[in-house]
Amino acid sequence: MQNPLSIPEISEAIELLQSYELSSASYPDTENFKCAIDILNDYLEDFPDTPHREFIKNKKLAHTRQMLSNLASVYKSGPAATQVAHIGLVVHTWKDGAGNFMEINPSWKNDFNKLMFKWSDGLAEVWTKPIAHMLVDHEYEL
Repeated sequence: MQNPLSIPEISEAIELLQSYELSSASYPDTENFKCAIDILNDYLEDFPDTPHREFIKNKKLAHTRQMLSNLASVYKSGPAATQVAHIGLVVHTWKDGAGNFMEINPSWKNDFNKLMFKWSDGLAEVWTKPIAHMLVDHEYEL
């Protein structure tokens, strides 16, 4: 079986995820994270029978956990754009594991709730419907 890192799309996505992990979780880093998840999801969609499905799934889960573990520090000291971008990352990765991880680790759920409440007024018009659908679809409880 071919090394998954020899596949350009997978390699690029892993590099972007690692850049987020090694960074200060700034706004540009959140964009890299989102882009990496999109690349991996697109790859899985384009190659549904790939032998690298488990590798990709595990990478997405590991880096989603890392992102969730950053929520507390982002809430405490992150600039506004970074805080809002992390709300977007949680929404973006909800089906890839963020929702399940927050059920397992209530502190991550609490950190997400704090970010949501902090920015709820400013985000209400833009995010109300997408977040409401996500929360209802997954029976999220605040």
